[in-house]
Amino acid sequence: IPDLLSDDGWRLAVTGCVGMAHVASPVDVTGAMEEKALIEMAVSGTERALRFAAGAGTIKRVVVTATMASICGTQRETNPDHLWSEADKNDAPQTGYSKGKTAAEAKAWELAREYSDLFSVTTVHPAVVLGPMLPGQAVSSTMGLLKQLLDGAVVPSTFGLCSAADVAAVHVAGLRDAETAGGRYLVCSRDQYSTLEIVQMVKAGAPEAATAIDLDAWLADEKVQKMTPKKPATDNRKAR
Repeated sequence: IPDLLSDDGWRLAVTGCVGMAHVASPVDVTGAMEEKALIEMAVSGTERALRFAAGAGTIKRVVVTATMASICGTQRETNPDHLWSEADKNDAPQTGYSKGKTAAEAKAWELAREYSDLFSVTTVHPAVVLGPMLPGQAVSSTMGLLKQLLDGAVVPSTFGLCSAADVAAVHVAGLRDAETAGGRYLVCSRDQYSTLEIVQMVKAGAPEAATAIDLDAWLADEKVQKMTPKKPATDNRKAR
């Protein structure tokens, strides 16, 4: 499906299918996309996918790729030791991405109720996804963030991590295993990591890929010095 905001191609794509994994949503690590566009693509794309799944008449299982950004809200303002879990919802999204994905997940569950006689829905909530890329695949999404770091950018941030293979496995389980119906599943490391920790790991483990990384510049950055990744940060037992 080339365009989440168009009906073109959907009917043919879902014909004869018994399951759907809706994985597409824009991730803007450069800040180039307008917030309104990010939100519209996330919400409209999810609604279009599920409505065409309903129209197919043969689809029984739908897995929607959500995100940790629709989980993590203000919970730690009242409890600094809070561990994110499937019970959490982002009650105060701050970015276009988190606003769009939080609204898109809400739309998915709304449509799950509307079409409960046709299919069940499972949502998968990855953190920052890293892993091997396909030959010729363009660098984008969270792998674009890794490329920025490898290219020498200093990007102060903290987040959970996950493997692309683990994310794929949980999607397959959502399509295959009936007991996942109606569930939310976090795919995220138990600990948070800082971008400083990531570039230090790259320097130590793959120095040939880290020639542009300047650790002195990282260590001198005031925002980097203030980073405090939480360990542990997430209760990830459900998806394991």
